[in-house]
Amino acid sequence: MKKKNISAAAAVMAAVLSFGAIAPNTAVIAEAVTSSASSSSSSSAKMEAALKTVKSRINIPEEFSEFSYSTRTEKAVEGYYFTWKAVNAAGEVQKTINVTIIDGIITRFSTSDSYDYNNEPTLAKLSKEKLRSCVSSAVKALDPDIADQIEVNENIDVDLHGDSAYVSLSRKVNGLYFSKNVGSVCVNKNTGEVTSFVLNWWNDAEFEDASKAVDEKTMQQSYKDNVKLVPSYTINNVYDNKGNVTGKTAKLILSQDNKVVFDAATGKPTTMYDDYAKANNTANYSLYDTVSEDYEEDCVEEAAEDIQAGAAMGGDVSLTAAEKQALMDSGKYYSKTDAVAILTKDKYLNIGDDYVMEGGVFQEGDSPSGFVWQFSFYKNTEKEYRSAYVTMDAESGKIISFNKYAQAPSKTINIKTVNKIAKQAAEYYLPEIFGEYKSAESNTADANKQTSRNITFNRYANDIRVQGNNIIINVNSEGEVMSFSYSYDEVAFPSADIISEEKAYEKAFAQTDFRLYYDGYQRLDGKSCIYMLYTVDDLYLDAKSGKLCTSNGTPITITEKTEGCPYTDISGHWAEKYITELYDYNIKLSTDSDNKFNPDEYITEREFSELLSSVFYVNVMPLMYSDYSYSASNEFGNDKLTKAVAAKEFVLSAGGKDFAEIKGIYKSPFKDVDPTRDDLGYIAIAYGMGAVKADASGNFNPEGKLTRGYAMYMIYNYLKNNS
Repeated sequence: MKKKNISAAAAVMAAVLSFGAIAPNTAVIAEAVTSSASSSSSSSAKMEAALKTVKSRINIPEEFSEFSYSTRTEKAVEGYYFTWKAVNAAGEVQKTINVTIIDGIITRFSTSDSYDYNNEPTLAKLSKEKLRSCVSSAVKALDPDIADQIEVNENIDVDLHGDSAYVSLSRKVNGLYFSKNVGSVCVNKNTGEVTSFVLNWWNDAEFEDASKAVDEKTMQQSYKDNVKLVPSYTINNVYDNKGNVTGKTAKLILSQDNKVVFDAATGKPTTMYDDYAKANNTANYSLYDTVSEDYEEDCVEEAAEDIQAGAAMGGDVSLTAAEKQALMDSGKYYSKTDAVAILTKDKYLNIGDDYVMEGGVFQEGDSPSGFVWQFSFYKNTEKEYRSAYVTMDAESGKIISFNKYAQAPSKTINIKTVNKIAKQAAEYYLPEIFGEYKSAESNTADANKQTSRNITFNRYANDIRVQGNNIIINVNSEGEVMSFSYSYDEVAFPSADIISEEKAYEKAFAQTDFRLYYDGYQRLDGKSCIYMLYTVDDLYLDAKSGKLCTSNGTPITITEKTEGCPYTDISGHWAEKYITELYDYNIKLSTDSDNKFNPDEYITEREFSELLSSVFYVNVMPLMYSDYSYSASNEFGNDKLTKAVAAKEFVLSAGGKDFAEIKGIYKSPFKDVDPTRDDLGYIAIAYGMGAVKADASGNFNPEGKLTRGYAMYMIYNYLKNNS
């Protein structure tokens, strides 16, 4: 951050918020404490100290005459929640200020003006640098004792349709980030005034000296001892130039077999997670996201509910009723009656005469034939309630998946029994392909009082795991199969020509770094436990070349890019300024796998319409095609866009159609635009909006094709003119 920008922002903040070195108004403080004491007996020296701290850092204008507070203890640390209100003569609340202070640290500040939404899209009057400087000044004013450990992040999220800009905060100690202490600041994008502040802070945290971290060579050896780079096939769809799926392809990649976090001082796997489990032996607190034993069953239940809703409502069907009936009449697909007959005879479904069919839908689906039957059944007696949701291939009659629900048994599963039953069920449903699958290691884990278990079989080709192709069968302790699903892709697999293990490590270390950082947890007594750690983030390599790639095998090209914007081909381009600034407002176009923006390529009607929808929140495509047919292609919206059509889209998006259609009142703003054109009104209004401009010769070139870069230039000019 440049020092001169911080100084400028400090001046802005002093004028706008009166943050900073403000002498506490002791009279107001005494009055507030006395007032609160009259309604509560818990007033104390600690609260008075907290209130004085807040009043010394935040200017509370005299109009905020009503004061209230509450307290709450979190992990043995007491916090205070202060509220000031400004009321009118009628006693109506006009504005509020809310502040939270915990252990001397202001962790929350907000005003009733924290978000101001409007429909008019505008650019910020302050630059990103000035907005960050305002944030830096606010941090120093709110929490001066810890400000040197708070880093204002580079990226800034600016609201296009409101007055807010958001900047995230990170805690950085000894040059390392501490992942548990983060925050954010919201400022007015035009004035720099802070409207809200949030910070998570562990005040008692003690950090190990970063110089004690082991060297890279030691870490590389420890990584090799604890992490294996294992091969797998990843399967991806192949698309044509219109976005249609034309097939599938398999790529061979290497990835980490597990995510190991290392103690940076020893180079050995960290004990942090085990230490946490011992210190916090409760289900009410979590250091990191974990998957409960019931999670998978909950997900299965949600999926079944979705199927049931689809069966009741007709599902997401693209065919008309007449079209579906014609397909069934063709004799190629099972009728509903015949499909149900197959299901009632299935040995694992156990759908008896006492079941009621609640819904049955014939529709397009993910199955070998492309069409499925979806059914829901239930049984409701005085003794029990059971249900089943089934998807079957409409042509072959084979079951694709099912989920059954009943009261869970009380006894614990027998590991060998449930594995045996799951294998038999897999062979029953998938006799042709089951030989390509192997039982997962997790299938034989300790029962741990489970009353059912998901048994997983993973597909292998050339003795290499195929990602995403598996069979999952749930068996309960009564030996009943409660669910079945599988995935299998018809695809050719490349040969298992893999670089050596040593070469794989060499390539990995050359293309990625060990990330050094702090992490930790808080005990239930509030004590912070901090660890200095090393880790390697998600890592994928092409199994044959060892080059860095994504999880689906796409090569990663490491190139220079504009700060805050991922595009790799706009540096030095005439439209770079407009493309990068609009990116901050989430106005962007799709890119290729190398993050190339391709600013000189022609933009399509659909792409430009999508840009305008992010500016005006209006889908302009139906408006364009309702009465102005200019597309010569069969693909809706894929024609290249002319400047004249772009001008019309702009005006339609802004709601100016009625004005633009008035004839005889507009003069041509360009030398080469005929004043008798039917769309003259649109071009003239677009010119007035600032969206279109004349070239050096005073021409518009209305039939000229619009490039992606020029489209961003048009939008930027309009927003700048509107701000």
